[in-house]
Parts: sequence; C-alpha cells; structure tokens
Amino acid sequence: MRYTRANAVILLVLMLSSCSRSVDVNPSELTTVVSSEETTVAPSPFPTASTEISDESIVEDAYVDVELYQSDSGMPQIEVDQYGISVVDDDHVNLKTAVESICDEYGAVYGDDAITYRLYRVDSQLLSFRVTVSDTDIDAGYTLNMDGEVISLQDVVTGFPQSCTGSIEAEISYNCEEFGSSYDPFDVEELSYNDANWVIDANSIVIIVDMLPYRIPFCDNRDVISESLTEYNGEFFARYINGPLEVNGDLLDVRRGSLEYSELSQMTLSLNGESIRIAPDDLDSTMGLGTGFIYYDGNGSSMYWIRHQGWWDEFYFRELIRIESGSAEIIYMDREHSQCVYDQNDLISMIPE
Repeated sequence: MRYTRANAVILLVLMLSSCSRSVDVNPSELTTVVSSEETTVAPSPFPTASTEISDESIVEDAYVDVELYQSDSGMPQIEVDQYGISVVDDDHVNLKTAVESICDEYGAVYGDDAITYRLYRVDSQLLSFRVTVSDTDIDAGYTLNMDGEVISLQDVVTGFPQSCTGSIEAEISYNCEEFGSSYDPFDVEELSYNDANWVIDANSIVIIVDMLPYRIPFCDNRDVISESLTEYNGEFFARYINGPLEVNGDLLDVRRGSLEYSELSQMTLSLNGESIRIAPDDLDSTMGLGTGFIYYDGNGSSMYWIRHQGWWDEFYFRELIRIESGSAEIIYMDREHSQCVYDQNDLISMIPE
C-alpha cells in the first residue's frame, strides 16, 4: 500500500531527531478543525527543563534525517543525514551519479564530518539541497533535474533580482524585525544571476545570502517564476517554513514566529484564510519560532510536521497535521524536546483510521 511505504516512512524519519522516547499524546484526544473553525490542544503536564537554542537553529534547522521510498509517480528514493545525501533507487541513474559526484568532491577536500547536508525539496521533476562546510563561508545550493543536470536560476526566475525585489525586501524586513541580530539588511541590487546562491523549498525560491535564507514565494511571483513550479501539483516532500502555499485547491499560510516577546510571536498556521489553533493552551503569548516539513501525496492529502521551539523547553512542542479537502486534523502531538520512533508501525499506530 503506497500510504504505508511513502507517508509513514517519510514522517517516521522526521521524528528521528534524537534518541530518547517521549510520552505520546493520544491522537484520539485531539480535535479536528475545518477551515472555518479553530482546534484546541489540551496543555501537557510533562516536566520541562531550561535550555537555550543555538543561533544556527534560530535561522534554519541544521538538518533532518530523511529516508524516502521510491514513489509510484516518479519521485526518486532519497536518503539524507547530516553527513550525506544520496539517491538510492536504480531508476534515476544520472541523478544518482550527479549527487554522488557533488558529495565526493566536498568530502575529498573537507572531510565528511565537516559537511552538513540539508534537503529542501524532492519531487518527480527536481531535487534541491544545501551543502554547508563548517568553519568556512561555504554554503552552496544545488537544484538538479531527474537527468542529473544542474538547474540554473535563469531556468526558474526571469528578470532576477529586479523582478522580485519587493519579495526579497519584504523578507529582509521581516527577518531583521523578527530575528534581530541574526540578520542584517543588504542591498538587493547586489544580487545577480551569476553569484546568487539558492535552493527550492515547498513554496519558495530560497536565496541564501551570507549563509542566511530569504524566501521568494511562488504565490506572489507567478509572473516571473517558472510554471513548472507554480503549477506543479504532483507528489513532493519539502521544507515548509514560512509564507503561502497552494496545494490541491487549499491555501496554507505559515508565519514562522519570532524571538521577540509579543502576542503573535509563535508559529501560526492558517487554512484558506482561517486560523488553525496549533499551540497548546498554555502557550498563548510566549517567545518562540518554528519550522516545518510537508509531504503531499499528489492525490489530495498532505502531512505537515511542525516543530516549535523557544528559549526554554516549556515552549517546545511538535505535531503532525493531516490536511485534505479544506480541513486540517492534528493526528499526533508531544511536548518533549526529544523523541524517537524506532519502527514505522509505531507511527502508523498513532494515526487514526
């Protein structure tokens, strides 16, 4: 069954960010939200401990282990961890060879332990990932087609950067305001096709400047971004961290949150213009931010995995949301800072029929 092979394993590995078990919240005790309502999650009595988050995790999750089965719609089978990314099926030989070549070149020069690989997107048309070398200023994005050919920014955006100056400047303003000293303003006119470093996530072209990401949303730039991206409605797996995302007729909108104390400092999610209550009741106005990863099966169903964090563990939660046909249902949540699921059947058992 494709749900078991694709969805469960994808989401399983998203939950493998450390190696200690947590107490699970029973999905049957959580509520379902239709786009015109809000969902409420009961506060958790789990104990917490004080811990600070690093500057690296403030800006962008360092990496996430991912293991994707080969799909029935042409999406390649991918394995990613902090030290490598690889195509492991035999139906995408050229892509597999190209990815191996990129990784081998970095490994030969810097050693595998110094390199961090981050998957941004994979679908039936492209694979996009980021390579960062510690203790250097090397932070490179790679987007390849299924033939293993590197896609250029000219292939996906016309008139860069002038054509999307408004979106980039809005990102600069947002990031500087919400994340403070982690970001500095820069002149958009200094960007060009020749030196732009970029990747693609679920809903954006992500420009990387001084090792920091700035997103250009597909929804707001349809006239300058390739139709193959803005109109794509097939199976995909990708980071989804901020901004609008159209999928199967629904409009999702995520606002990542802030490091500042304010009523709107948390990560927020809306579906078709209606707010979805994702935070536990005891997190009404606490400092924090969040990241997310989304899987769309190409047939109307999405799974969105949220990780919310703050300066202290008491602001930490993560949850799995199923989105289909204009509705969103929280099907898993925990309040632990660390969690492992060791078998895909453990995850399947959490998901209600």
